[in-house]
This record gives sequence, structure tokens and C-alpha cells, in this order.
Amino acid sequence: MPQRSFGAIKAEQDTLRARVGQLVDQKRELEIKLDVDGGDAGLEERKANVERGLAKASKQLETLGDEYRAELRRRVDEGTVSTESEQDQIDRARVETEPRVQAEQIAPHRRQALDGAMRTLERCQRDDVMNSRAAVAMEAVVRSRDPMGLTARYLTAVADPAYNSAFGKLLQYADTAAMRMTADEPAAVQRVTAIESERAMVDATGASGGFGLPIAIDPTILLTGAGALNPIRELADVRQISTYTLRLVSANTPAANYGAELTEVADGSPTLVQPTVTTAKGMEFIPFSIEIGEDWQGLQQELLKLLTDGQAVLDATMFLTGTGSNQPQGLFSGAGGLQTTQRTQTATSSTTVIGDLYAVRQAISSTRFWKNATFAASPTAWDVFYRYVAQASTTDPLPFTQGRGGPFLGTPKVEWSTMSAATTVTGSKVAIVGDWSGFVIADRVGASVELIPHLFGSANRFPIGARGLYYYWRTGTAVSKPSAFAYLEVK
Repeated sequence: MPQRSFGAIKAEQDTLRARVGQLVDQKRELEIKLDVDGGDAGLEERKANVERGLAKASKQLETLGDEYRAELRRRVDEGTVSTESEQDQIDRARVETEPRVQAEQIAPHRRQALDGAMRTLERCQRDDVMNSRAAVAMEAVVRSRDPMGLTARYLTAVADPAYNSAFGKLLQYADTAAMRMTADEPAAVQRVTAIESERAMVDATGASGGFGLPIAIDPTILLTGAGALNPIRELADVRQISTYTLRLVSANTPAANYGAELTEVADGSPTLVQPTVTTAKGMEFIPFSIEIGEDWQGLQQELLKLLTDGQAVLDATMFLTGTGSNQPQGLFSGAGGLQTTQRTQTATSSTTVIGDLYAVRQAISSTRFWKNATFAASPTAWDVFYRYVAQASTTDPLPFTQGRGGPFLGTPKVEWSTMSAATTVTGSKVAIVGDWSGFVIADRVGASVELIPHLFGSANRFPIGARGLYYYWRTGTAVSKPSAFAYLEVK
């Protein structure tokens, strides 16, 4: 059978998922009619046909999932990457530094955990709980960076539908939630709690005591909400990890030389360095009244919007100026960020002109990183840059050949709202260009939330009829390839 592209497999999966949705709706309609009209041979036969079609489509989806993962493993093993789709860009960004564990070396207990996680990821994709990009990232974690199988077990536990429903009851009813749970729900909560405790014991640091977010809510697994608001997540090398640190390996170009026949070759050993990304804990607290908790329909969906929005707003700043001390390491902060080596200053003090932007472009346009480079600046700065050359100019080329929303100087651009827009203030860093795979974002798999069942007033410390959600996650960043970037600073 000829090998198919990720795009072809995904298209067939989408078609089948749509078919499964139609069959599920038909089955529900027939079940309702049977409940209302009683036994009917014709309806029973139609329901049986629908169930057979549903089973066949589900089996085809499982087969496609196996084909999808087999193709992914083949590409990783061969080290080949094409550029046919977004999926291939994901493959390129996810270059493993740890040795790959062969199937025959996997211990039985880990194999069982891995198989459970693979089935969970396929089901989550089929049910549209998780997108393909997130599923690929999760598979890479449990296959290559989960030696004890804890993360695989965690994924399976927090994706249990019984845990998802129990989670909603815990948030809605707090202390009385246990009395409202079905027989399966307390066991699901206990499984997640036990696995969280195991992960805390093998991790060198980190908070514990909360309960993990279901996969349908956890933004560190979905990789969607933050990406929509913070453009850097769409560009950077985002890694999912199961511990609190990520160790990378980078090297400069080996020294090459020509020489006469039978002469000794010079030592061209490259300089190897190992950047370490240590995750820092991010936090949010959301208070809400007991009445809203009782009446809140679609709690999980609304919670996802709130949590991802808060995290994205914070990360938009931290990825830029985070200190690296109990925070992610920002691009423009401290010894771990970009240095003056990557700086291009404006030609004139307290002034930025179009020539300065050409200068920062030229700082990396002759390097290997230029092919995948993208400009970033604040929306206000882009407005200023857009007006540097009049649309009707006959003397200067237009830097925005496709209008304000298009590329800049023939290079893709993004808008990063937390960057400085002070194009006339000395010291302001107003634009950056580079290959963003040189900026690594490490997310520890599994965010957690704790429910504060009662909040108290400041006067008498009596309850005020409100609860609170304490949400926390762990993210770290590092500039793994400083030479991949150049930034413009106002002189």
C-alpha cells in the first residue's frame, strides 16, 4: 500500500468523523421513537443497521489512527520531513534529544500504560476533544519522555468521561459533590489523585494537592487557546514534557578546511552546549458566587476560555521580558535572553526610519535562519512602519506589498501586543526578526486546579457565599539559538 501524506489521512478522518456524528444522531432519534412508540420491527431493524454502520465507521477511524501514527513513526525514525502541511511543521519543531525506546525494550507495565494512552488519544481525536497537533505532541511525550509510564496513565485517567463529569460536580457543588456522584465518578477522581501523587514524588519540585484538569479543559494539552492570542506559541518550538526540566543540546558549525594530499586534518570539533529549560509555576485565581456555580451551564467550556485567556495574556509578557527566576526566560531579559550581539541599533538617536528596518533584516538575511524567519512587532509599531513609505511613492519600494495585513519586506510578520511601540524612545526594542524555532517553550503536561469551597469577608471573616478556583500550570522558555534572531533597538 503506498504511503499517504498526513493531509490525506486527516481528510479521510474528518469525513469519517462527520459520518459518525450523523449516525450517532440517527441512532438517538430512533431510540427516542422506540421509547415513544414502543416495539416496532421496522424501527428495530433500522436501529440495528445504524449501529452496524457506526461500528464499521469507528473501526475505520481506528485503522486510520494506526496509519497516522505509523507514518509519524516512520518519518521520525528516518529523520525525513516534508513541507506539505502544518503537520510536517510540527514534526520539524519536535526534534527529540532523548534516545528513542524500542518497542521490545518497553517493560510490560509501561506497555500497558502506553497502549491505554494511545487508545485515549485516538478517542479524543474522534470525539473532537483534542486536535491532531495536540495528539501528536502527546504521543511524542508518552513514547519518548515517559520512562515510567506515569504521564501515559495520567492522560488516560483525566480523559475518562466519568472524571470529566465528576470534575464538573466538584466545581459546582464543592463539599456536597460526593453525594451527587455516580458509582464510577469517585473511582475516577481517586485514580487521577493517585497518579498526581506518584508524579509529584518522582518530580524534583512542584505543587501538589489539587486535581488535574480534564483533557477537554487543560490548555497545556490542547495547545489552541493560547496560540490564538499569543503569536509566539504558533512560531516557537513548543515541547510537552512530563518532568519539570527540559535539557537541550546545541552546537556551532564544525570547522572545515582544505589541505594537500596526505596532510593531517585539523581538529574541527564543534562547541556543544546544553541549555536547560526549567518550568516555572503560573497561577490564576477565579472567585465566583455559589449561585453562579449552581446555575452555570457549560461550566467546563467557559472555564477553558477564562483559563486560556488569562494564561495567554501573562505569557505574552513573560515570553518577552520574563526574568527566568520563578518566571519563564524572556527574549529580552538577563543572561539567558538575546544579547547585544543580536542587536541592531537605529542610525539616528531617538528616531526610527525604514532604513533601520532594512538593517535589522540584513543582520540575519545571509544566515541559514533566514528561510524560516518572521518579523514581530507591536500593532502600533506596525502602524508606524506602514506609514514610512507612501502608497503612491515612485522613489521607494513599498515595504508592505500586500497591504497593512501582509508580509513586511517580503517576510511574514506577526503582531505581538506586549512589544514596545516607542519608536522614538532610546532603548526601546521595537522589532525582532528570526527563525522562531530557536525559542523553546516547555509545557509540563497536566495543569491542576484546587477548589476553595468558601471565601470569607474582610470584616468578621464570615463566609460571603462565594467559592474560588486556584488554577496552576508550569511553563518554561529558553533561547536555544540566539544567532537565529536579530532585533532593532532605538539608539
